[in-house]
Amino acid sequence: MTSTIKISDTLFKKLQQLAEPFVDTPENVIDRILQFYLKNKNISSTNKNNLIRLKPEEILTNRNKKILEGTKILAAKVNNVKLKKRERGYSWIGLASLAIVQAQEKNNYSIEKLSKISGFKISTEKPISNKQPTYIEELNVWITRQDASLSCIHILKLVQISEINFCVRFKWKNSTKNTYSGKEGKIEININ
Repeated sequence: MTSTIKISDTLFKKLQQLAEPFVDTPENVIDRILQFYLKNKNISSTNKNNLIRLKPEEILTNRNKKILEGTKILAAKVNNVKLKKRERGYSWIGLASLAIVQAQEKNNYSIEKLSKISGFKISTEKPISNKQPTYIEELNVWITRQDASLSCIHILKLVQISEINFCVRFKWKNSTKNTYSGKEGKIEININ
């Protein structure tokens, strides 16, 4: 079955610009645009302030993406508790620590359960590692540092399973390596 649609000359000219001469039909061009849209629609959305809203499921299902590489946290809350600013600013490992503390307080998880749920290496003894471990004073445990993308994956798993609210705003550093160079982003999970 085929259907006929009418489009303006302006739209047709735009389609022609995307077409490969002697190969594409209008249907091929429209199909390619729709495939691209459907493939990328879950990655992010932007609003009028140019804030990139990343969907948690997109981050969790694309572990190999380094989408958060080169980001700096601007503000964050876990279970309505604000992330405290450290001497050098906010950090993903600081956010991970806050998420671990909030998950433990809400659900009374053991250290082993926290480690298993989140994927973070959590230990009561300081680990011997080439990555500088972070001490979580509230729980008297150590956590091994990870890059921003992996930390975010582990944080998202933990807050979803623990059923706690989560929100982080961040900014990509200006660099050609960064997905959204110079832009601000947000990831949010609202349980309520």
